[in-house]
Amino acid sequence: MAYSYLVPYLLPLPVGYDCSIKLPPASIGRRLINGSGQVLWRINLFHNGECIHQMEQMLVFENQVLTNEAETLFFWNGSEHDWDDNSGFVEMHFDTADEDTHFSTNDCIQIYGLYSAPNQKTFRADGAYKFASPPIINQIASFGVFSEGYSALCIDRSKGYGESLCLVNPYEKAILAKIQTHDDRPIKRTRIAPLSAANIVLTDLLEPEEKRFVGRLQISASNRLIAFHVRHSITKPFTITDHEHFDPYRDDPTHVPAFQKFRMMVGRFLDQRFGINWHRR
Repeated sequence: MAYSYLVPYLLPLPVGYDCSIKLPPASIGRRLINGSGQVLWRINLFHNGECIHQMEQMLVFENQVLTNEAETLFFWNGSEHDWDDNSGFVEMHFDTADEDTHFSTNDCIQIYGLYSAPNQKTFRADGAYKFASPPIINQIASFGVFSEGYSALCIDRSKGYGESLCLVNPYEKAILAKIQTHDDRPIKRTRIAPLSAANIVLTDLLEPEEKRFVGRLQISASNRLIAFHVRHSITKPFTITDHEHFDPYRDDPTHVPAFQKFRMMVGRFLDQRFGINWHRR
């Protein structure tokens, strides 16, 4: 099957941080039938429901090699923008220039963003499919609800550990999210406006006399959303030390038949020893 597009890919834009995105041209070339064609790379930046910046680049490939002098590095100077307490997000599209089906797959290109700010730690963060994520599709088909979790929550007043959530809604309809801890601590339901991101500081999970909380957290929502877990200073929530994605609640089998497991082991061996992988794009 051939396609005229790759699934759009999203990356977060934390408040106060510059963002660098380096495109790997070889990953595009490998997805083109015969490795040749023209691809339009589009980037849209959203904050609080508005598209605040756009960029387009034409990429020309021959035999999987980028042949024109297109810019493959995108930079957003977020440290120079005075935003409120909510993050933004980047939405990337890759479409064939003539809208014909030149892609052999529509699997999106998974890229890390590099984030930096004056006098702050530099960190990397990955993103998510805007739609067509197989684990999410299987989850909703099996359970009828969107649900993701994070299993390593730690808030500590004495050591200055703080944590937040960044919930991204890249769609045209508002999303209502329910957040639960493993011990049912109260967290108000959150409405994420269309084409927006909401930051939720979790310091209030601590009781007035409590100094440390370690636990697990789960999100369910009226529609699929993109969830990130952010570690930071407890007094300065925009001084970030780590930025991670949530994990979907999956319906994958925990046990497989012995012969299937054997075939998986053979496949891993062939991939690692000889580079043979029939599923690799």
